[in-house]
Formats: sequence, C-alpha cells, structure tokens
Amino acid sequence: MPQKVPVPNSFEELSKAVLSGKYKCLTPIGTIDRDLLRGSGIDYMMKLREAIENNDWKYSLAENFADLLDDPAAIIAARKGLKLLLGSPPKRVNDVIHGIIGLGLYEKWLDEHAFISTLRKRLELQHEEPEFQLTLQDLKLPFFVLFGGYAFAFGALLLEVLSPKRLNIYYS
Repeated sequence: MPQKVPVPNSFEELSKAVLSGKYKCLTPIGTIDRDLLRGSGIDYMMKLREAIENNDWKYSLAENFADLLDDPAAIIAARKGLKLLLGSPPKRVNDVIHGIIGLGLYEKWLDEHAFISTLRKRLELQHEEPEFQLTLQDLKLPFFVLFGGYAFAFGALLLEVLSPKRLNIYYS
C-alpha cells in the first residue's frame, strides 16, 4: 500500500477495517491461524475470524501471490512464510553489515579488543616476587660437588708429582 494511505497497525484496527469492508484478510490454507483467532477470547479477534470464515478468505502458497493483492488485503502469515513468498526487502544497513563482516573488520576489531582487554587486566595485576632464602640444606649439594672436585684435582696433582719418571711415556 502507498505510504499516504492509512494502514491498520494492530489487530484491533485490522478488525475494524475488515468489518467496515475496507480490507479483506487472508489466512493460509492448512494452518492454525483461524483457530488462534477463535481461541484468543478477545472480541475483535473473534469478529475478525468470523469475517474471514464467512467470506472464505484464504490462500495457498501454490497460488500466484500477486493476484491476491489486487484489492486492499491484509495477509496473516508467519514472518518466515512471507519472506519465502516475497523475499526480504533490500536494506542498506544489511549491505553495510555484510560488507564489514566480509572484509574481516569485525574479526579484526574483536581480536584487538580481546588483546587490549587481556593486556590491561594483566598489567593491573600486582605480581609479588616470592622471597626465597637459601638454607643449609640448599647449599649442601653445591659445596659437596665443589669439595669433591678439589679432592679429585688434589689427587691428580699428587699422582703427577709422585709418579716415577719411567712411567711417563713422553719423558725424554
């Protein structure tokens, strides 16, 4: 409908427009839409259902959908069903969002944001270096190795000094 023509925006307005003869209201064949209108317990919804049933306003998904819209008509259908029949209108915002995602800008922003927030959290942490004291138990092994090395070196020195000259093969 053109934008300047007033269009019903609620079921109450739609019921008044249908009862006054300005609109017809179509429901899909084989769905529970009419039962839901009846079961609502709301007066204008039940009057809308009666008008739909009395005029036998229904449509099939196999029909040419454009033929249904010759007169001013309202269609009660699930949003997914209408998208299936009509497609979704092109929106500039969707094109921009798809472009941002396609270029990888969203992932780049997400990676940088995650890195910065993690870095900030790590910098805010107060790290305390634990103080270690060396005990006698910790120093036993290094001193044992040191004195063992000294003893081995001293033994090698004594062997060199006290060994007879005839055992030395390089003696001339």
